Amino acid sequence: MYRIKADTGEILVPHRFADTTYGAADPALGRERHHIANRVKATTLDELRTYLRRGWPIWMEIRGTRDRRLISADIVDAEPPALGDAVPAEPVSRQISIERVVKPAPAQKVPWQNAPIASHTERTLASSGNDKDYIRLVREISLAELAGEIENPRTLLMGSHVYKSKRLDIAYAPFGYVNAGADIVIVGITPGRQQMREALLEAKRAMASGASREDILARAKVHASFAGDMRKNLVRLMDAVGLNDWLGITSTATLWTVDSQRAHFTSAIRYPTFVDGENYSRSPDMNKVPFLFDKAREWLTEELSAFPNAVFVPMGDMVSEVLARIGGEVGVPERRILTGMPHASGANNGPIAWFLGAQGEENGWRRRYVDIRNKVTTLDQRRGYHPDSGAALQNFPK
Repeated sequence: MYRIKADTGEILVPHRFADTTYGAADPALGRERHHIANRVKATTLDELRTYLRRGWPIWMEIRGTRDRRLISADIVDAEPPALGDAVPAEPVSRQISIERVVKPAPAQKVPWQNAPIASHTERTLASSGNDKDYIRLVREISLAELAGEIENPRTLLMGSHVYKSKRLDIAYAPFGYVNAGADIVIVGITPGRQQMREALLEAKRAMASGASREDILARAKVHASFAGDMRKNLVRLMDAVGLNDWLGITSTATLWTVDSQRAHFTSAIRYPTFVDGENYSRSPDMNKVPFLFDKAREWLTEELSAFPNAVFVPMGDMVSEVLARIGGEVGVPERRILTGMPHASGANNGPIAWFLGAQGEENGWRRRYVDIRNKVTTLDQRRGYHPDSGAALQNFPK
């Protein structure tokens, strides 16, 4: 057993997990600790011991009896901290809500800026999502460290919360760029781990080329937004309802290439969000979780205000509800929000096919298509020139 600051009851027990990584938990809360989701893994025992010597506890999530047994089967000894006369600095809270489980003490919260990332433990960042601070960090850390952050965010972790025994994490990736001149705003749920990886690696490439901070953010945002099959499906959906014609382009596919200045890509929750370490999709509904909805309101409000004349394309019903609520607060007209589009995820192929007509005109998704198509055709003004026409496009019929 490894004990620190015994006078306050802060205790760590190092464990080896079933997947051979290491971590630690505080047994002081007894069985209740199994419902607290702050867990930090170390890839080697030395890394774990280095972290333990810093003098502050971490929490470990244990999902059930079998996991509890596996974790408890191999308790690892660790030496006492070699602090000498040094006194550890008071930790800063990660704002983890565990009041539902147990009344917390200040030291029972993880100092996220002290997470064990190689030699960069001295770095501290504001949790507000300030791109300038985080870009500095991304510039300094190695690609190997960045890969570790993508798989298990520690230093890039912006905030955590526990909701009904599920851990909600929000991590930084460079998605803060706002293209204020855009004609169309595409709103997803939140970037996933793949988008986080693409954005961070593109930011690294932009840094290596000597790009400015604004260019770094712009390149990372466009490169990583709605990548892969999701982008292909999104193009099919937007072209089908006539948004390419409204924009005056052959296909909305060019919004990621030569016409990128015409589009702004964003999410209801701007930064990558995870539930128990996995990509956040639709559960729990962010409209019902104040921690998530408040983040959506904080970041979306400043973005929506920058687009008084744009058309908004929310992906899926949950995002449509978020956009309707927040859009109403900042004065976005309902007619400019194309509510009803299916989410463009590759896992949503059924609704996408039905929306595009696979099940006939009476299918509910097909009726949504008709409603959105009609909405697009009654927008006040087409944007730009169609490359095949050589002339300005006229207004849609009223």
